[in-house]
Amino acid sequence: MADWNPNNRACTTTWTTLRVLDQTDKPFKKSGTITMDKLTYWNAAATPAMRKLQATTIATQMDNFFREVRGAKYEKGVAQQSAVEDSVETLTDAEKTISDLAGVCDDNYLFWGEDING
Repeated sequence: MADWNPNNRACTTTWTTLRVLDQTDKPFKKSGTITMDKLTYWNAAATPAMRKLQATTIATQMDNFFREVRGAKYEKGVAQQSAVEDSVETLTDAEKTISDLAGVCDDNYLFWGEDING
């Protein structure tokens, strides 16, 4: 689990994006430990294939929001397909948390104000 911190752009951007996408309505402080099966897209009756399709939609929307609205760029060597696939892998694991998802996003994106040179 990533360090859930309001000073971490990956955490705040992941959280605000999930809020905009109506996946959670919880305040930031309580959101880091929310598991993927508590997001609104999660349907316990869905087949694994349907859940993956839904997660791919969410991950693609997140990718678009990160880049087109929040000004994120991909980390060096990361392509859109791999960034989305990494998010899908997390989104389809019921036990992963929003904090885990933020960690995956942090690995794949440079968020506004982050230095590409580290």
